[in-house]
Amino acid sequence: MDKALLEIEENLIIRAKQGDDRAYKVLYDKYCNAFFAICLRYSSSREEAEDMLQDSMIKIFRELNTYDKEKGTFYTWGARIVINTNLASLRKSNIKYDALESENLANTLKDQYNVLAELELKDVVAALQEMPSGYRTVFNLYYFEGYNHQEIAEQLGVSESTSKTQLMKSKVFLKKSLEDLELAN
Repeated sequence: MDKALLEIEENLIIRAKQGDDRAYKVLYDKYCNAFFAICLRYSSSREEAEDMLQDSMIKIFRELNTYDKEKGTFYTWGARIVINTNLASLRKSNIKYDALESENLANTLKDQYNVLAELELKDVVAALQEMPSGYRTVFNLYYFEGYNHQEIAEQLGVSESTSKTQLMKSKVFLKKSLEDLELAN
């Protein structure tokens, strides 16, 4: 981000920390779409994503005094809160993570191809939202957030094996959903 824009953002954050409602609104307006996109990836519906965004923004503004520009950008800090808020919400809903059902599952993935690049974002988000919550959560953490299986296991309170299984199952599910979408078009 350009230096002048960083200074404007820093000024907004300072004003928001002092309780300036207009600064809160500007920060909200600036980041709500990006944070909503994260919420959409973790939710099963637009309405659920809207609730997750609301909860996340409340938490961001409550914790604004803990933001330290020396440790990263406001976006990165806020996105981490959004992700953690979404994970907490999913944990409350008692997602069931399947254990490995079959060793043949890995074989199912051998002919997988990358169709994501050929699809519109709305189609990918729709396919993600159809995914069972356990699959979707692991898929998001692995592919979008860059967590490894050990980190996912720690975040979700499952074994690394369960994380790997959920990821494989999510790929199979996503592949089938996207193939069905291509057949429908």
